[in-house]
Amino acid sequence: MATQKRRRGAALQQALLESAWAELQEKGYAAVTMAGVAKRAATTKTVLYRRWPKKVNMVIAAVRAHLPSVLPAVHDTGSLAGDLYDLLAQIAALFQAIPKGVLTGIVKDAVAQVDLKRLFALMNQGDGQDWPTPTILVTAVNQILQQATQRGELNGAAISAKQRNLFNLLLVNAVLTEQVQPAELRALADDVLLPLWRQVGQVK
Repeated sequence: MATQKRRRGAALQQALLESAWAELQEKGYAAVTMAGVAKRAATTKTVLYRRWPKKVNMVIAAVRAHLPSVLPAVHDTGSLAGDLYDLLAQIAALFQAIPKGVLTGIVKDAVAQVDLKRLFALMNQGDGQDWPTPTILVTAVNQILQQATQRGELNGAAISAKQRNLFNLLLVNAVLTEQVQPAELRALADDVLLPLWRQVGQVK
C-alpha cells in the first residue's frame, strides 16, 4: 500500500493556505476552525499552531496568499477628488476579492484578541507586502495631498496627521459595517474626506 509523501517547507505551507482558503470560501469566517483546516489539509492542529497562534493570523495569511500581488497605487488624475476616487476604487477591488464576511471577521477578532497595531503589522509582512495596510495607505494619502498642493488645490501642510489618518479609520468602520462596495467607499470621499481636507487646507 502506497504511503503519502510527507510534505515539508513551502509545499506544506501552500497546502495549509489552500485548505484555509477553501474553508473560508465554503463556510465563511465564523465557521472556520483550526481543526477543520487541519482535517482538510490532512495534518494536525499542532502543525497549524506552529505557524499561526490564532485563527485570525492564519486567515490573514490565507487571504494575503490569494489576493492579487498589487499594492494600491496613487495616480495623478488631475484633481484631488479624482486621485482619491481612484485609490478607493483600487481598495474596493481588493476587498471584493475576499469572501464575504472575512474582513469583518478579521477586524472583530483583532479587536477581541490582537492589538490592532500588531494585526496591521502582520498584514504587512511577507514578500511583496501585498495588503493595503495603514502605513501604505498613509503614504498614499500623503502623496495625494502633496499632488493637490502642487496643483494649487489646497495647502496640504495645514492638514494634520489626525485629519489624514481619518482615511484609515473610515476604512475600518466600512469593513465593520460591511459597507465596502465601490460606491460606498467613494461616499467616504464625498461625505467626509474631501469636505474636511478642502476646508482645513483651503488656499488663502
